Amino acid sequence: MTDRENPVEAFKRSTAAAVRALSRRADVQVGFSTEPPGVAGLRVRIPTPARDLNPHDVATLRGAADAVSLRLRFHDNAIHLQRMPLGDSARAAYDALEQARCEALGASHMPGVAANLEAALDERYHKQGFERLEEREQVPLPEVLRLIAREAMTGAAPPPAAPPGPRPPRAPPPARGAAGRGPGASTRPPPEASRAAMSRARARAWPASRWSTPTREF
Repeated sequence: MTDRENPVEAFKRSTAAAVRALSRRADVQVGFSTEPPGVAGLRVRIPTPARDLNPHDVATLRGAADAVSLRLRFHDNAIHLQRMPLGDSARAAYDALEQARCEALGASHMPGVAANLEAALDERYHKQGFERLEEREQVPLPEVLRLIAREAMTGAAPPPAAPPGPRPPRAPPPARGAAGRGPGASTRPPPEASRAAMSRARARAWPASRWSTPTREF
């Protein structure tokens, strides 16, 4: 940084360089915006840094930058589109699991990246108001699946905005030869079973003890 260079501009320049290094793409174009971070081809968008460069905002911005960098590095768009399921809910879950996979590949080998990613994820959950939710069913299922996948792949517990807790016991498998399971019978679970499975998935990431904690005002 030169003597006359603005600290914020110097931080932007170093962050853009880090994005290119982590993504292993020298041709990526980095932009800063007040809109949510994202990737479109070789163009990435990350949050504009605060003027005071406070530690909290710096960590969350670096986490957002690392997330898009790892998406560029490990995501295969052709395969992703080829295997994308039908239905909006299924696609949202599919995208959330893919982002968790890309981030896990980086977080598992780079502790600093793992810390940045957690800071960004925690801040996003704060902004979405998860701490004010009163029912487990209000938590979006893609986020539940993302946290479960993240913990399975990296061993990382949910961030403070979605604190961990005791896991409910695993439901026993259905008994063989149950009524209505004769030859030719459908193996698709009834709607009640599907809703129960979703509820159990939410309970794993947001246990009952989650709802007894004080809410955080914004």
